[in-house]
Amino acid sequence: MKTLKSLAAFILTIFVFAACNQQEGLNPTTSDDAALIDAIQSATKQEVNVSALPTSSQDEVNGECSRDDKYIATARLADGLGYEVSMRQTRGSEVGDETAAYFDLNGRRLSEDGGQGGKPKGKKGRRKDCFDFVYPVTFTMPDSSNITVTDSSGWSAVKGWYEANPDVKDRPSINFPVDITFEDGTTKTITNEDEMRDAKSYCGGTGDRRGGDKTPCFDLTYPVNITMPDGTNLTIESKEGWSAVKEWHRNNPDATERGALQFPVTITYEDGSTQTINNEDEMRAARENCGND
Repeated sequence: MKTLKSLAAFILTIFVFAACNQQEGLNPTTSDDAALIDAIQSATKQEVNVSALPTSSQDEVNGECSRDDKYIATARLADGLGYEVSMRQTRGSEVGDETAAYFDLNGRRLSEDGGQGGKPKGKKGRRKDCFDFVYPVTFTMPDSSNITVTDSSGWSAVKGWYEANPDVKDRPSINFPVDITFEDGTTKTITNEDEMRDAKSYCGGTGDRRGGDKTPCFDLTYPVNITMPDGTNLTIESKEGWSAVKEWHRNNPDATERGALQFPVTITYEDGSTQTINNEDEMRAARENCGND
């Protein structure tokens, strides 16, 4: 009799354990994050509205999209496992790039190393560009059509293309050469993908754009004046205004020198404080101090 009671208790325990696992949407073989991500990736998924995601998942992806210039392309549910949320970059050097985030059924973001709230498996988090394009800039889309972005609002055309072609995974290609403006106001002409890769590595603190300077931790306070090699003075009223510098170089293709920033200028740090910069040496020192924070 005791044996029968023990057996019944054991069977009841198994049923309770299985029911709890089913309720929480966890399979014992996929209880660690990396394995659960693999299971979600391999499973048949159905597309769901973003509003169907757990509230914590919605908050996280909406925050990431707002912070990193992305939009939510699709949200999919792997029944009994979790969610896959695909996001696309809406602007910058990696516009059109697609990343995926994974969440369990309770809304917790999954990490490939098993930690809490880590980066999605299979795609490392990208750093934001520390530079802006000098407009206009033209992209060749995966279907060979061209989209020219003429100002900061023009990126919506690239986003619209991907919304109309949601199954396309490839990114557009930049039509070189292009000019980019770093956060300290300096400009650089980029002629190919290798040079663009170097510029982006500088944003990550690993490049060497100007004698080992680190990523600037400040922005120029506009307006600023640039004296071009022929003596022309250009007043830049905003970040978008650097297109005038690019236009000058287009009209003067034989020019080998760059325009010179006219001092003094005011810079604004990330904490809102300001500083007056009187010459190139002080500007270089400000950039170096960013790397020492």
